[in-house]
Amino acid sequence: GKELQQHKILRNVVTAVRRVPGQVSAVVQASEDLQLRLWDARAGLSPQHAVRAGPNQLICLDASNDGAYVACGSKGFSRENCEVKVFDLRTGLRQLSAAMCADQTIEALRMVGPDRCLIAGKDGYIRSVALPEVRVLQERGPAA
Repeated sequence: GKELQQHKILRNVVTAVRRVPGQVSAVVQASEDLQLRLWDARAGLSPQHAVRAGPNQLICLDASNDGAYVACGSKGFSRENCEVKVFDLRTGLRQLSAAMCADQTIEALRMVGPDRCLIAGKDGYIRSVALPEVRVLQERGPAA
């Protein structure tokens, strides 16, 4: 494709990007600068909202099919750092909930319904997680 626009933010190494369902030009993005941003690709590629999502880097995310919220997985080396966080896309990325869900970095996160997602971590587990109030429902690991 052809580059239409470019916007540079210092220290903004992008870790994840996802289009928001139901919104033609909205994109949600996580980055190493510990920010979560909601962009409007038609509005000169400037962030419409940006919130500090740290202290741990968000490295994967997915938006709900109704475009109401985004769930994010974080990087870490212990359970205290590996969270799933949920932010409301309708109210300027207000954090709705967060919970520790893995023992090592959450490498992948995918919505699988209106009220849950699957996460995969470096600890070798796949977990089913309830949303938007985050809690682990089931897990399956290497020994299973």
